[in-house]
Amino acid sequence: MVSIRKTSRVYRISLPKNKNVNIVNVYNNLFFSIFPLKGLRVYKNETQVISPIVQENNPIQNDDDDKIVNVFGNERYPNSYNTLPLAEDEENSDPENESLYDTMSSYLTKYLPTMFSKENVDNNENVIHITIPIDINYPVILLEDMLNNYGNDELYNIQNDSIDYVFFEKIIKDLYIQLQYLLNNDYVFSSISLDSIIHVQNRFVIFDSANIEIVKENRNEQLKTMNKAFLNLISNILKLNVTTDELLGKLKNIHNTEVFYFLKRIEREGVMLWI
Repeated sequence: MVSIRKTSRVYRISLPKNKNVNIVNVYNNLFFSIFPLKGLRVYKNETQVISPIVQENNPIQNDDDDKIVNVFGNERYPNSYNTLPLAEDEENSDPENESLYDTMSSYLTKYLPTMFSKENVDNNENVIHITIPIDINYPVILLEDMLNNYGNDELYNIQNDSIDYVFFEKIIKDLYIQLQYLLNNDYVFSSISLDSIIHVQNRFVIFDSANIEIVKENRNEQLKTMNKAFLNLISNILKLNVTTDELLGKLKNIHNTEVFYFLKRIEREGVMLWI
């Protein structure tokens, strides 16, 4: 189970070991860059894990022979505050015009460094810790606690005592981006619990080391399991005590919405795809 501890300067999230997966390969600066999240640091054995992400102000060289190698600029000694030079400025970005799984995330997926390859499972018996700088504007909080204290106009609720559509859509989009990123790197969740989702810098992030698996020969079965786990999570978010095949019948208030058709594809076609 994930644990959160607050110090005078940071929130500290601790993830237990997984004997089959090196969790540092999953939760690293590449993973946090898909939003991006800023200032997060990853520690293993109380030593900071350095990811090869370079500084934002690095110049991009125009040498045609080096387009792929140097697309992020000259290499510099990295730290956890580095961000990609091609990352869009969050303040000037238009969320409506952004794809859910954009070109940058796809690029990272294709060119993951060897230090994060799944074969690197040495010393995976140890707990890892992730620190998040304290920001009074974006407190780190469990989604479960947010739901328990959620207040809004009942007219716009999806179901009685549940959340409204806008908040619900944001949760689903954030989770979808992460699941697609991990799946494209051959990782899949066998279960997704409500208490593993944490609100970090206005994003909903899955922090779960116990239920993540490497995709194997039985990929289709693993995807079916993850789809079922995702629909179960949705039921828990909406406080519905239903089975996965009963979920859509309870969402009459959001028929003909993007979220409804997204969930329908998962339930009826077994495909997790946002269009």
